[in-house]
Formats: sequence, C-alpha cells, structure tokens
Amino acid sequence: MELQSQDKKWIVMKKIWTSFQGNRLCFLNDKVFAFQPDNKKITQIYEINNTKKQYDKKNEIVLQGNDDGSMLFPQKFIKEQSLLVNKYYTFANLMRLDEDGKLLSKLTIEFNTYGIFGTISPDGEYLITWNYKTKEIEVRKYND
Repeated sequence: MELQSQDKKWIVMKKIWTSFQGNRLCFLNDKVFAFQPDNKKITQIYEINNTKKQYDKKNEIVLQGNDDGSMLFPQKFIKEQSLLVNKYYTFANLMRLDEDGKLLSKLTIEFNTYGIFGTISPDGEYLITWNYKTKEIEVRKYND
C-alpha cells in the first residue's frame, strides 16, 4: 500500500512498527537498510521484498556494549568496502555486509567512555572521533 503525502514529493511505501525507539538508520544499498534500536544490543537489517513491495527484517547482529542512548555518532556505510560503522555505548563496531546481505562483525574499538562522537571517511580509510572525557580528536587510519 502506498500513501502519498500532500506535497506529492515523497511516497510512504511501508510503515514498519517497532516496539522501541531507534537511534540510527542507514541505507546499505537501494534495497537494504540497517536499524539500531535504542538501548538494544543489536543492529537489524531490513531488505525490500520486490514481490510484496515491502521491507522484511532479514537478520540482526549482536553488538558489544551496554545501553546506548546517544544519537550523536550516526551509522555510516562505505559501499566500496561493504563496511558499516555503528557506535554502541563505548564501542565503535565495524561490520561487513556479505554477498547474502548478512552483517558480519569485522572489528570493535573500545573507547572506555560513553561520550564518543565521530564518523568514517568516505573511502573507509580514516575514522575520526571526539572523546568527551579527554576532550581530544583522534584520527585513526585503517591498516590491513
């Protein structure tokens, strides 16, 4: 069922009810997106079902950390590397999306403080964070 808004610019394709608030949403490609519920140790993956014209929950991955209510470190997906960066509590979780659309944990960085804000560079080579506790900006370079 498609609902049109009054301005006719955006069409609501699907409403997905959740029993909890969400902090982070990120498209992984045109058909798949990631959703991180607030204070839940998971990231859920949804994929469009073209036959039904709706999004279905495909899988989820368990994250390290405790409750996380911070919305100031958005999820970001690096398409060329199939890499999703997701902050949860004191951890930055880097996950790879495989060919089957399943998220696999690649690397977890612990910051020892809840007050971490940051992002990853468009090519996935650099992770930049600001640490509330130390008041420092840290730039990390990925090494294989």
